[in-house]
Parts: sequence; structure tokens; C-alpha cells
Amino acid sequence: MLLTVLALIAMSTAPAATESPVVLADGSVFTFWDDSTAYSKTYHVAKDHPAADDRGPGSADRPFATISAAAAVLQPGEEAVIHAGTYREWVRPARGGSGPSAMIRYRAAPGEIVIISASEIVTPQQRTVTSKPDAEHERWEVSLPETWFAGYDPFAATNFGPGGWFPFWSAGEDERNRVLAPRGVISLNGQRLVHNPRSSDTTAKPWYSVQDRSRKISVLLDGKLGDRVVEAWVREQCFAPVVPGLGYIRVAGLICEHAANGIPQPHRGALGTGGGHHWILEDNTIRQVNTVGIDIGGGWPKGTDASGGHIVRRNRLQDLGTAGVFGTNGVSNSLIEDNLFERIGTLGAERCFEAAAIKFHFARNTVIRRNLIRHVRSACGVWLDYQCANCRVTRNAMLDIETLLAAVYIEANPEGNLVDGNVVWDMRDPPGNTPPKDGFSGGNGISSDISESTGIAHNLIGKVGHYAIAHHIAQKNRLVDGHTALCTGAVIQGNIALTGKLIYLARRNDNQCDRNLYAGKGQGGFCLEEPGREALVNLDFWQRLVGFDKGAVTAPLTITCDVDAATITLKLKEPQQVSAAQATNAAALGYDAPGPIPAAVWAKLNAGESVTLNLPLR
Repeated sequence: MLLTVLALIAMSTAPAATESPVVLADGSVFTFWDDSTAYSKTYHVAKDHPAADDRGPGSADRPFATISAAAAVLQPGEEAVIHAGTYREWVRPARGGSGPSAMIRYRAAPGEIVIISASEIVTPQQRTVTSKPDAEHERWEVSLPETWFAGYDPFAATNFGPGGWFPFWSAGEDERNRVLAPRGVISLNGQRLVHNPRSSDTTAKPWYSVQDRSRKISVLLDGKLGDRVVEAWVREQCFAPVVPGLGYIRVAGLICEHAANGIPQPHRGALGTGGGHHWILEDNTIRQVNTVGIDIGGGWPKGTDASGGHIVRRNRLQDLGTAGVFGTNGVSNSLIEDNLFERIGTLGAERCFEAAAIKFHFARNTVIRRNLIRHVRSACGVWLDYQCANCRVTRNAMLDIETLLAAVYIEANPEGNLVDGNVVWDMRDPPGNTPPKDGFSGGNGISSDISESTGIAHNLIGKVGHYAIAHHIAQKNRLVDGHTALCTGAVIQGNIALTGKLIYLARRNDNQCDRNLYAGKGQGGFCLEEPGREALVNLDFWQRLVGFDKGAVTAPLTITCDVDAATITLKLKEPQQVSAAQATNAAALGYDAPGPIPAAVWAKLNAGESVTLNLPLR
């Protein structure tokens, strides 16, 4: 089924009114939708207003004091405008909208900073100084009040949940300690402290320790507390319903922080849809969260796709323990676009294998596009895991990532998915990754494992620690949907690969690899798996004897990347004529030249110019 799109010459399906068509892996067109509600009533929430009262009408002059009060009364076609302040509550919407023209909206007032915090402030009156190990450190204890916990105690629950899996036998002690640490966190001025399982330790690093899974906490600070703020992360989520299946809810412009959630499964983000459908999450900031930032799925076991159709756009997801956007079931027909992900994986628990900026299971017909993913540790960029089908990962930029896996990891998908137009730069295998997962080293650009019909087209991949592109069967004995993988149907086409190790294929037959651009002949850079060995060959052998890449181009292309500025600068060391025809036949996807670089840019490079482009490419 996959990559009929690569043979398309023209599209016959009309685009949506405000969107150019986005083609999926099977050649069909993604269906866009949006909020068309004319909101008939507006409630106001302003905790610091002198007349704020949850018993009032929620008007501009007599606003609610909590967002939860608005969530209890909002009806389809109505909205809540939330004014500046830090709201220490778990907002649980009581109902959803009834359609695109009758949504329920929660939004920050224009220009105002609205924070929903899952933490509570530890006051000086609650603390007891127990010792002063030296002149520069202060150690004290606090018993957290029972009123902070309503049916959920993160200091008595470990990060590793009952539905998770972790290879305790192969992980180091530090990672095991992080996985078994409590979900509850103590932070200082918003930054989480290190959890120390041995409260007798008096090392200089600030830390906190939980005594016997109780609410009694020991904290060692660097210096006097002064006016610094100590907070205890006590709630699992910031904004999420407890009523499952709510639909047509729009959340815009909020800051969610300090959720004390666990490693999936189950997956519960600081901002979560609770298995709902057709949510729009836009222009929010999700920061400083123990594990997952946003969840949009219905969870295990496998259900239906009725809870999909989400739009997640223009959000900032920063400093998250394991994942940015996560979903299992109920993520089909969703659009994840124009988001910023940075510093994902702060918990350092990648061997739970639920860590990525974006990770989905059972996603179908979903588009992940134009996201900027950077400065990631102990997590990969985009992970389509287990029976995802007909999804497209396109025009994203994934920069400076250290992972056991890859920037894009396609795993256990018997049906096809398309990965195209992405820029991948500076991928690294973590130190000490021995033995690697399933025997295949990390730090790859795009890796497709035990998956069929993966399309990998017109990506730009450079400075990677292992292979730029791999289509392999590292988990060769694993059953997926009743059978093992054959590693067939891959189409690797039109990519730019500027690395030492270029292409890895576990199977010669029934796969295609052609019209890619390489910086040189790739001495030993191509690998074909054979019984009992891996054959390493150069481009000449790859073309002449293996039969791949007969339309390949070699060009001395150099690239520098400014990760923080999100730019790449390209230049040909020796200007030459790299033409569109040499490296592409994917015009239906919107490409007219090698990689994701437009033909107009190639014309400048051929003329000897240096060109700087903003990321992600559009």
C-alpha cells in the first residue's frame, strides 16, 4: 500500500479551504478541521481580583477564583477567559463540546501569564532545620500536610508504574534509582532537586529524600534558603478530565507545570485529554514536569480510534522527564504541528522505552509536521511504536539528541508510514550503551525496526553517531499482530546523508534505495545484512553489485548548524550542477530537488553561494 504517493504526478482531491493538501503514506489526503464556534458566553477567572468568588457569576467584575469553578459550569459554545495568576489546582472539565461549531474553550486573557501548577509552596513555618553539615549547607525536614493529597500521593508511588517494563538487569544503579524514585518532587525556584535514596548522604549537590515512602521529606540545600521558593509537586495532572471521552475542548495560552506523574503505562500528561476526542491544544507552555507533558490517547488495552482527531499546535514543551506528547490509542487522525520540544528526557530513564519528544502507539492517519525538537537526552525525537499506520512525519527538525534509538524510530509497524523532509543533525549514542538495545547501536538518524513499507524520502541527515538510515530487524523474533517482520517494502529515496555510516538494510530484495545524495563514495558506509555477517561496501559496490542507488548523486556539500538559533548553513566546496532530476521523482510530496532543499536554493549552491535556512524547513 505504501508509497503509491511517490508515484503520484498530480492530486485529484481538493484541499481544505485554508490548507494545502497533506498527502499520507497511502496517497490519500489528510482531513483538516478547526474550531468554528461563535462563543455565546464568556466566564472570567481571576484569582487575584478583589471580588473573586467561586460562588459568584463568573463575570468580568465578579470573576471566579478558580478555573475549576468555570470548568463545572461551562456548556457547549461557551468559554472561560483566565486572567493572570498561579492557580494551584487540578482542573477537571465536567463536559465537552458537541462539535466544531459548539466547542468549549479555556484561554488565557490576552497578554496575561496564567500558570496552572501541580505543586504547593513549602512555607518556612512547615520546616524544621535538623542539621548544618557545613557553613555552606542546610538540612531540614518537612512533613507535607495531608490536605495536599486527594486520593493520590506521589511520594508513596514510584516513577515506574504497574503497567511499565524496565530491564533492571541491564541498567546501571543510577538509572534504577531514578526509575524507582517517588513521583513526588521537591523543587527550588522551579528547578527540580535530585532525589537521593540515601538520606544520610551529605554531598554538596542539593537533594531531597523521602523517608519510608511517607510524606516526611528531608532536604539538603546549598546555602541558606533565603528568599528562594521551595515547592512540593503533589498533583498528578494540571488540566485533565476524570470523565472519559469528552470531546471538542480547546485549551489555549496556559502554562502547566510541576505535574507529579509516572512513567507510562498508564500515560497521564500534565495536560491531558483523558481519552477524549477532537481537542485543540494550542499556544500552551508545558514545563518542569516529572514525566509526560501532554497526553492525547485513550491508553491500553487497544481500543477504537473514536478518541482521536486532536490538534496540538504551537505549544512549547520544555524540561520534561520522559516525553513531550504521548498517546496510546485514540491518537488517529490527529495533527501535531509547529511545536517546540526542548530538554526532553530529564528523568534519564530511557530504558523504560517510553521516552521521546513525540511517541504514539496505534496511531493511524496522523500527521507530525514542522516541529522543532532539540537538546534531548535519554529520549528520541519521534517514535511511532506498534501498529501505527499511514502516518506522516514531515518537515520536522531534530537537533542535538542523545538516544539509545534514533531521531525518528519506526518500530513494529506492519503497515506503512512515511518519513520525509526532516532535518536531523547531531545524533549520539549515549556513553555506556553496552549492550545496545536488541544489538543495534543508538544515535541513528532514521531507524525502522521490524516494520514494513516504511517510506524514507528527502530527509537531510548529518553528524550522526551510527547510521543515517536503517531498515532492519533487530527484534527479528518478536511477533507483531501474529507474525514476525520480513523487512520489506522500504523506499529510501532522495535523501541527503552526510555521515560516515550511511544506509543499513537487513534485506536486499523487496526494498528500494535510489537517487540519494552523498558527500562521497562512502567507504564501508553501506551495510547489507547477510547470514552470519554484515557486508560493508562503498557506493560503487552498492550500485554495481547490490543494485541500489543507481541514480545517486555525490556532491561535496558541507553543512553547519546553529542549534539554538535553529538555522543551517549550506555550501558546496566545489560548485557543481546538482539538478532536480538527479535526485527526485517525489513531486507529489512537494520536493523538486535533493533532500528537503528547494531547487531555488540548489541553484545558489551550484553558483558557489553559501545559503542559511531557518528550521524547520517549510
